[in-house]
Amino acid sequence: MAAVTAASVLLEAQTVYLNDASGALFSNTILEPFLKSAYEDFRNECALNGISEGYRIATPVTIAIGAVTYGTLPTDILLPLFLEERVSGSTGLYTQMKEVRFLPDMAQSTQLTYWTWSDTGIRFVGATQANQVRLTYYWDFTPNTVDATTTDLRGNGRAFLSAKVAAKAHKFINQNDALAADCNALAEEQLKKIIGIMIRNRQSLPVRQQPFGRRGGRSYNY
Repeated sequence: MAAVTAASVLLEAQTVYLNDASGALFSNTILEPFLKSAYEDFRNECALNGISEGYRIATPVTIAIGAVTYGTLPTDILLPLFLEERVSGSTGLYTQMKEVRFLPDMAQSTQLTYWTWSDTGIRFVGATQANQVRLTYYWDFTPNTVDATTTDLRGNGRAFLSAKVAAKAHKFINQNDALAADCNALAEEQLKKIIGIMIRNRQSLPVRQQPFGRRGGRSYNY
């Protein structure tokens, strides 16, 4: 799913709902506070419906001979879902690795086979050859700060956000309650569709075999 940018939301609000495609009257700077408010509405709706995260597949990384850590994790990772491996440089199929609570006390072999997740990240026993690892992980799509330059609003909420931003602009700048109500109704209609799609997608997510537990003092009970 492509990232939703603040710029795309604001442009849609200006073009479709505010009749100001050039942003002459409703510039990004003017609309930014309404975007912040609208996105907070969206975050709250997602949280109320238990859909504050999704999953992504990271770009495969090469684990060097003897290395026992994954290395730099994706910046948006909430926690790993599963890992797969194949010989580095291979074009063959990946083999799913086994998540364990504690790494076994064993000699390294050609495959990594086992992985564990802790406060220090993803760790392995290590292998006697370089292997390529593909990580599928949960990611949190609710960033703490949003402004007009945000390039990844996360969650497919563009249709809701653009209408909601326009509703707030009509209400508090134009003082036009009728247009505000129309835009707000369209926003709520889009929200129902978006939430429905996200719930359906969430129900199809793979399930981890072990409890999430805690990482870095944060609880992952959603």
